[in-house]
Amino acid sequence: MSNPGDPRSTDPVRAAAKLAVARLPRAPGKGDLVELRLILALDRAVAERLAARAIGAEKNLAQFVLQIVEEAAAGRYDSGAVRALPLRVRLVSAR
Repeated sequence: MSNPGDPRSTDPVRAAAKLAVARLPRAPGKGDLVELRLILALDRAVAERLAARAIGAEKNLAQFVLQIVEEAAAGRYDSGAVRALPLRVRLVSAR
């Protein structure tokens, strides 16, 4: 029997996302955070532009990239700017 308040009953994409995230390891000592490790292969010029923006925002590069990812996931980041970056992402391991 389905529960009308259950997102799995109305949105299979959200249900699949919830299952995928449930399989990620929890970040030790970080509450409800999960650990997702990425290796980005960036053109040097792109990495330098990102580093300059991070320094301007008084953040380290990892914090700055995390902010971009969080804002994109929340729909607050200009996706055109993200698509314009020549990024290559390589999956290192899947758990």
